[in-house]
Amino acid sequence: MTATATPDIEDNWFSLIEEIKAGTVIPVIGPDLVEIEVSDASGAVHSERLDVLIAEDLSQRYGLPLAAQRDQAWVLHEYVAWLMSSLQINPDRIRRSVASALARLTSTSAIPLPLQQLAAIDDFSVFVSLSCDDLLLRALQAVDARAEAFAYGIRSDTNGREVDIPATPAGKISYQLLGSAENRLDFAIHEGDVLEYLFRLQSEQARRVRNILGSLRASNLLLIGCRLPDWAGRSLLRLANNDSLQTK
Repeated sequence: MTATATPDIEDNWFSLIEEIKAGTVIPVIGPDLVEIEVSDASGAVHSERLDVLIAEDLSQRYGLPLAAQRDQAWVLHEYVAWLMSSLQINPDRIRRSVASALARLTSTSAIPLPLQQLAAIDDFSVFVSLSCDDLLLRALQAVDARAEAFAYGIRSDTNGREVDIPATPAGKISYQLLGSAENRLDFAIHEGDVLEYLFRLQSEQARRVRNILGSLRASNLLLIGCRLPDWAGRSLLRLANNDSLQTK
């Protein structure tokens, strides 16, 4: 027997498509969607999540096995937290290691197909990335020469990008909500970092990101490949709403 969609599911899909056509949807891209092709020891090519590959690189670099965290959501953040607590390593040292591994892994990699497909949708103009790599920007630039990247940051001395988007963007936009590895020391690598970035966005730093917050609060968020921890998902939804979630 062939499964058929229920009326509610069909209505939800219809509503989503209509909202996308109206330009009122912002995709939020999580690490589960970012996979690149790599070769194993035998030369066979396979796809692997970028955050898993970076965690594997850290494991080889610092000698702490990855097995316990490998299948978890947000594996890099989980592994870094364990690395810090087990070996008492300065988090900025780990950030440098992450930025180095990221540059090596992505410098010649192809743009992941899901990112290409999302970038090609004309009705999506602003994208939010929860990753610290530049693959989404590369996907956008492949279809829009005017595409730009912006990244939130909590360290003004190391953030080389503007933290807010223009009021009238020239092209498609990639906004890295948890920072960019391009800034070396200003991006989230563990759960505590994520909490700090989301807290700053909602509090005293909000005046610096008026345009992106305005866009988020005026739009519907389409979370793709996120698998956020419950507290982080609630924090993100609260960030994107003017009112308390209890009133929703």
